[in-house]
Amino acid sequence: MEWFGEFLLEFIGILIFRYPGALIRWVLFRKKSLKEYINDDWYENAMSFGLFLGIVAVAYNLIILI
Repeated sequence: MEWFGEFLLEFIGILIFRYPGALIRWVLFRKKSLKEYINDDWYENAMSFGLFLGIVAVAYNLIILI
């Protein structure tokens, strides 16, 4: 069953988080082309998108609570 979790993590990371994460990194840094950011390690793009979602969630909660 461990293989299923690993497969699911890679599927989500590669297909769902890769492209938005690459776009965020490209907008922030602009040192390489978007295609090069997409071809980078999928983990970096997924973590960038995850961090972005976390920041948006915290900002949203702070705005709602004020």
